[in-house]
Amino acid sequence: VTGFLADPALTIARTATETEFATNNDWEAAANAAQIASVAAQIGAYPLLAGSKDAAILATFAPGTYRVTVGPVGDAGVASLEIYDASSAPRLVYVATRAQMGATGSFAQGISLVAPPTGRTYLIRALGPSTGLVSALADPELRVFSGPTQLAANDNWGGSGALTTLAHNVGAMPIPPASKDAALSFTPTASGIYTLQVAGVGGTTGTALLEVFESDPERAAGVPVALVSLPNNLSGSAGQTASF
Repeated sequence: VTGFLADPALTIARTATETEFATNNDWEAAANAAQIASVAAQIGAYPLLAGSKDAAILATFAPGTYRVTVGPVGDAGVASLEIYDASSAPRLVYVATRAQMGATGSFAQGISLVAPPTGRTYLIRALGPSTGLVSALADPELRVFSGPTQLAANDNWGGSGALTTLAHNVGAMPIPPASKDAALSFTPTASGIYTLQVAGVGGTTGTALLEVFESDPERAAGVPVALVSLPNNLSGSAGQTASF
């Protein structure tokens, strides 16, 4: 990647209490750096190079929602934020990222989903109007890809009864039936990496929230579950935020 962020910093906070849970700037400075490298290899994550300025945190989390922020230390650049569930019985059931959609009219990559070997159903939503933000994307469009092949898409979720029920079952925030938010249900037919993309209809700009909920009550043990990959250009003191 050209123009990459030379020195990213990573912070995790508890959403409920707004307190810092963990932070890292330079992965080799972590007390458990050797374990980070070992676990990364076990779950198939990209290897962290010795001497690199990449940031990483390996931690055990109590039940709840956490907010992850990656920000620049100094200059701006492009960064990718990844989240892996490395436990023996993985249960990462919700991830989301909020980002600014540019004016290019092209789709911006928001999340790469690593699906397990057996089928799981996901509720995927791209929220603009329902975020309540002044800068909200007025009309988001959502697409799901496997490689270059588009598998699913939605523009305006339309108050679908099936999606309403699915949202209720996974505890997702209700959205108005007539809103221009996008949503779909996706059940991968094979294990692999699926790319979720969101953009503004007609090249419009604004802030969108891309959400993924895993809806199945049980999950096969020993399967690395999900990866959140957010290549975004970070500048100044601004950062990229994800929740899980």
